Amino acid sequence: MGFHQAEGKLFAAVKQAFVKSTEQTNLNNVKEFLSTNGFINKKENDYYHPGLGLIFEDLHDENVLTDEGLCSL
Repeated sequence: MGFHQAEGKLFAAVKQAFVKSTEQTNLNNVKEFLSTNGFINKKENDYYHPGLGLIFEDLHDENVLTDEGLCSL
């Protein structure tokens, strides 16, 4: 939505749509999907894509929601 500066620090103001969860997330499915798309599992629930320079961290079952078989980060 924008940025806000306070006490010499810059903060991002974001908005996220409501995402429902209908089932427990299978972390093996998350790992397989990310691996198939070029991400490397660095440790536990952290992934890195060397070509894109993207880092996804803390992708545990409370941060990845599953709705009718589809996962949302």
